[in-house]
Amino acid sequence: MTQPQPGAAQPEPEPSDWRRLRRLGVWWLVAGIAGVGVAVAAFGQLRSGGYLFASAFGLGAVLRAVLPRQGAGGLAVRRPWLDVVSLLGLAVAVAVAFALVRL
Repeated sequence: MTQPQPGAAQPEPEPSDWRRLRRLGVWWLVAGIAGVGVAVAAFGQLRSGGYLFASAFGLGAVLRAVLPRQGAGGLAVRRPWLDVVSLLGLAVAVAVAFALVRL
C-alpha cells in the first residue's frame, strides 16, 4: 500500500445520503404541501386539494424569488426569474383547472 505524498490532493469523501437530501433545502416544504394537496384531493375534497396543490407552486415561486441559490436548494433549476415565472404559471394553471372542475 502506498502512502499519499504530503501536499498531494486528497479525494473528497462521498457525502452521506442525509447530506445529499439536505441539499434540496426548502424543496421539501413545497413537495410536502403538494403531497398533502394530492392526499386531500384523493380523499374527496378535490377542489380544496387542488388549491392546496396550486398554493405549493405559489410558495415555491415566492421562496425561489427571495432565497439565494444555496438556500433555494432543489427549487433552483434555471435562472431565478425563469424559475419564478414557471412556478407562478403552474400555480395559476392548476388553480384555474381546479376552479373549473364541476362535481
